Amino acid sequence: MTVVILALMVGGQVAPLAVAD
Repeated sequence: MTVVILALMVGGQVAPLAVAD
C-alpha cells in the first residue's frame, strides 16, 4: 500500500500505525 510508504517517509512513529491499518 502506498499509505505505508508515505507513513515511513513522514516518520517511523507513524509506520506501525499504517502497517496495523
